[in-house]
Amino acid sequence: MKVQAARAESFLARIDPSLRVLLLFGPDTGLVRERAEKIVSDMVGSPPDPFGYAELGMDDLREAPSRLSDEVRTVGFGVERRLVWLRDATDSAGASVSDVLEDESGEGFLLLTAGELAARSGLRKTVEGSKMGAALGCYGDEGRGLGEVIKSVFDEAGVNASPDALAYLHANLGGDRGMTRSELQKLALYAGPGGRIDLAEASALVGDSAQRSLSDIALAAGDGSHGRLDRALHRAYREGASAIAILRAASRHFQRLLLARAMVDGGDGAVDAVGRLRPPVFWKEKGVMVAQVSRWARRPLVTVLARLTEAERQCKRSGVPQESVCNRVLLEIAQAGARRRR
Repeated sequence: MKVQAARAESFLARIDPSLRVLLLFGPDTGLVRERAEKIVSDMVGSPPDPFGYAELGMDDLREAPSRLSDEVRTVGFGVERRLVWLRDATDSAGASVSDVLEDESGEGFLLLTAGELAARSGLRKTVEGSKMGAALGCYGDEGRGLGEVIKSVFDEAGVNASPDALAYLHANLGGDRGMTRSELQKLALYAGPGGRIDLAEASALVGDSAQRSLSDIALAAGDGSHGRLDRALHRAYREGASAIAILRAASRHFQRLLLARAMVDGGDGAVDAVGRLRPPVFWKEKGVMVAQVSRWARRPLVTVLARLTEAERQCKRSGVPQESVCNRVLLEIAQAGARRRR
């Protein structure tokens, strides 16, 4: 069974007791982790009861493929249902997961967490094709979903935010649920109960977040700075950013460049065009944005956006090395950016 994103929260709030396997996957590793940890807490407590819980990795299955089904069959003590969590699951776990789904003995529950899995993924097909399995994709918070996360954190802390600050947060958060919550909680702590967050505070306090690393990548590519691009990519990967999150951040940057370029083509100056973008451009980046709007014409920007879309599509294909695809397309963009500086 495939769980639609629209009913994810209601599904997770009351997991069907007949369900044997749940797969959480997607590029938002923070959301995958948050949902998995809540399921563990709800089912076997926090910290989890050691007599009703087991945690495995792919190395465990490589050493003993049957261990997964053995753990799920094991009777738990002190909990209604024993839970087994297989972290960082890949397609190579498909046969072991299939054994669990086909084995009707025992009442254990298997939780699988994974990164981005293409629709053709064998693991996804195994779980989605079973009446006793469910798969739920976890993607970056956007639009109303991101707005609800922001509202819930600020409401809980008794904090208000100005419209400009909210717009800035919408534009600079959302790639990773864990990072989003961490940044919002930092803002709430700064404001204190009854406090208010304005654009200046939001941009200053969120400006050094992991999301800023994604912005640095896009800026370096647009500037044609290979050294900066390489350093920003390494930093983003160290901070846990996925290739798809990086590509989407780059797409947002070039979409804003295209919008500002349209204003310039319509008669506005580059400074005025960048100043009219909403949400507002981070103040430290305004000069770079103005320079890039001046250098990049409409047609090359449209080409860049098409290449980024195709790169994301390639990343979603099973077995494709996502970081290599991401790095290659950004290097191509940086080469084009370097030519425009000459």
